[in-house]
Amino acid sequence: MKRPLIAHQTPDRTRTQLLETHSRNVGERCGAACQQIGMEHLGRLTGLLHDLGKAAHEVQDYLYGAPIVGKLNHSSAGMRWVWEAFGKNETRKSYRLAAQFAAIAIGCHHGTRCDIFDPENGSEPWLERMYSEKADPFYAQSCETFFTECIPQEEIEHEMALAAKEMASFWKQLSNNNSNSVSFRMMLGLVQRYLFGALVDADWTDTAHFEENTPLPSAEATDWPALANTVEHFLADLKQTRTIDFLRQEISDQCRSAGQNAAPGIYRLYVPTGGGKTYSGLRFCIHAAEHTHASRIFYFAPYRSIIGQNTRHFRKALGNSALVLEHHADAIQDETLQESILAQTQNWQGVPLVATTMVQFLNTLFAAPRRNARRMPSLANAVLLFDEIQSLPLQHTYLFNIALNLLSQAMGCTIVLCTATQPPLEQLAYPLLFSTPKDIVPDYAKRFEQFKRTEIVPILDHSGFSAESLADFALDKLQTNDSLLVILNTRRMVEAVFDHLKPLLGSDVQLFCLTTHLCPQHRMDVIDAIKAHLDPPHPAQKLICVSTQLIEAGVDLSFDCVIRGMAGLPSVAQAAGRCNRHGKTSCRPVYLLPCAQNEEHLDSLPDLDEGRRSTERLLSSLPAHTDLLSPASIQAYYDAYYSEGRQKNQMLAPTGQDGQTLLDLLSDNKSGVKAYRETHRSAPPLSPVMLFQAFDTAESQFHALESDTISVIVPYQEQGQKLVSLFLSTEHPSPELFREAQHYTVELNSSEFRRLDQAHAILPGAKGAVYLLQSNCYDSIKGIQTEPSAPEVLIF
Repeated sequence: MKRPLIAHQTPDRTRTQLLETHSRNVGERCGAACQQIGMEHLGRLTGLLHDLGKAAHEVQDYLYGAPIVGKLNHSSAGMRWVWEAFGKNETRKSYRLAAQFAAIAIGCHHGTRCDIFDPENGSEPWLERMYSEKADPFYAQSCETFFTECIPQEEIEHEMALAAKEMASFWKQLSNNNSNSVSFRMMLGLVQRYLFGALVDADWTDTAHFEENTPLPSAEATDWPALANTVEHFLADLKQTRTIDFLRQEISDQCRSAGQNAAPGIYRLYVPTGGGKTYSGLRFCIHAAEHTHASRIFYFAPYRSIIGQNTRHFRKALGNSALVLEHHADAIQDETLQESILAQTQNWQGVPLVATTMVQFLNTLFAAPRRNARRMPSLANAVLLFDEIQSLPLQHTYLFNIALNLLSQAMGCTIVLCTATQPPLEQLAYPLLFSTPKDIVPDYAKRFEQFKRTEIVPILDHSGFSAESLADFALDKLQTNDSLLVILNTRRMVEAVFDHLKPLLGSDVQLFCLTTHLCPQHRMDVIDAIKAHLDPPHPAQKLICVSTQLIEAGVDLSFDCVIRGMAGLPSVAQAAGRCNRHGKTSCRPVYLLPCAQNEEHLDSLPDLDEGRRSTERLLSSLPAHTDLLSPASIQAYYDAYYSEGRQKNQMLAPTGQDGQTLLDLLSDNKSGVKAYRETHRSAPPLSPVMLFQAFDTAESQFHALESDTISVIVPYQEQGQKLVSLFLSTEHPSPELFREAQHYTVELNSSEFRRLDQAHAILPGAKGAVYLLQSNCYDSIKGIQTEPSAPEVLIF
């Protein structure tokens, strides 16, 4: 009796999934995801062909339980067939590009996207994958069996004809809006990544539901009018008692009006610090989502401390915590486990609002692991709000601009850049293309005058404050203030000032420390404790908080006085936003002072150092008593900052290898083309409708943070200790456990991790899926300490 072609079999061999069933399921799901960008048939075609290689007898033997030696390649067959059938004819350009898009997605769906031309030696890795020696002996048989017993070839040809029409339309739309070759090429590469991500998600989802024997989920449209009504009622109930509250209400009303008339495009929410942008931004997004029939809303923030705080605000406003997914750390180290867990918890689907980090957004668009690309289709037709956009890493500026232009032009996204210190991204070499009009709050200059509550007081006649002298300066200012915030550029400087202050203070002063070495829950607890002390003010105790810049953006705290270590003017302005936040008193001082360079150690943080230098140069050139917090001063700062040669080079995203940049690798790939010429002594067979990027090289080198980080779950308080114990004792943690672990996870750089690991302070959990920290290396005040405080004791 002839065996049916299968795609999967359960380990106990009690259930099988037919290859045709899996292929059609994946085709429909991939097609539905690509329909959002006008490429439904290309998505369906790619899904139908992705497992063509499984029709080979040897692969079927393996799927039915026969032992094998080595690995069987089942991805190359579909890749090769679609390229040979439709890609080699250069006269049918739309067929050629559609075939290449599908071929790369199919051939790479179990790994990372191949380079088209290797930038080192000029080879063609995608063709090497396509014509794999392991797959070649079974290719003809795979095709014959698949088209005879699974999906008819005529059906595939029909889908390709429609896919080619989609590609021709998409090409025209993209080329009409983008004359720059680099931008255009990079956009094409991002669209291919979208297709790749849609295929990976469709494949993982269908496979997971077969293995779990559960039905495939059906998409449910969000009832935006009902949510908008809920938010409006919530905001209407907020008390307004101060003058500044009524000014915030005016801004909020402007956001509602703009949202009700929004169209896909890129906008600015330019309001001063303390302008109430959290709720105003949500109000715009909710009404824009209703007006544009959006798929969902995304809130992207630079720091996890902001996400924790604002997620609570969003849940209150929406009236249901289940409507918000908070995603800000991938603590899972094992990629196989990541696939199964993230398939259920962090694929950015199934909720109206996703709150996550800029790091996760950048990883979704540019980083190598396919779990990142898998999330990309969730961005289509969404409303995206980027909070504190001035914190965008400099080296990703051009990549970010081009990606947002694509999302707004071709993927139906409505995008908002939100901050009190808007960088002029539209003025750069690869500009952000704002909509007209671009400002949600058109009278923003007047708003800055209305919200003036602080004054920057530079202290320039000083060679640089040491940690000790800075602590003395803070104590002096505490004499005339009840609450004081000290913001410094590095964790090392923060902890040094904290350590100098601690023995000098009595019980009448509370002292807090905030750095990224505190896990998110710990940071939130500290912020809550500070907030409880400040509002209403504690009559018997004064307060000092020493923090890194994580407290600057979006943290709703108001101090009597702020001291800021010399930094980029946008950071200084954000620091000022933590002072006299609600305008309760007259204009308050924000002291801006230089720190001793031999103690601050900005050598390894060039972006921070350049920002500091740019502010110092600006201060020396501006007239005395200039309002440093005005939009004009901020613009002057950015004009100077972006004109520097180092900054211009950094925005190209250099890889550090012979002038190579990520921008080039993801667009024209001049390195790869040059290497091909040198190796083959002839020009490569390039075509204006061909991709020739070095995808794998670029994506493997992309890091959203300047240095690689490693996630470690920490034993903060009883719940953190319980989580560590559970991960030590459980081989198969639940998705819920991983979700909770986000709040107890700290990102360490490689040197910090290595130091702790060598001290035996790092433990593997869940069979190596996560890293856990020993309790003696987590301080209840300063978080992770890289030197253990006592002999190591295993936690159970």
